[in-house]
Amino acid sequence: MAVDAAWIAPDEKQDSLDDFALFDNLDASLWEQICAEVDAPVDTVYVVSRYFDSTPKILDRLYADLSPKKVTWIQQRSATGDEMKNT
Repeated sequence: MAVDAAWIAPDEKQDSLDDFALFDNLDASLWEQICAEVDAPVDTVYVVSRYFDSTPKILDRLYADLSPKKVTWIQQRSATGDEMKNT
């Protein structure tokens, strides 16, 4: 995984991947697992998503559950047909 996604691999300042976790949704929702591991409020949330709903209710839930100071949303432009909008 570190070869295909170098941004996941620890840099020289970090000794291990203890701060990283991978989840699946086989037994519980991803959101439940994330919220169980994170103490609110958080500084920054990064979302990588191919799509963005026309009514992004996930942002309401994100702010309600984690109270982030900043959200950076990265999406694939060609998947939506729309230009990316910064908020």
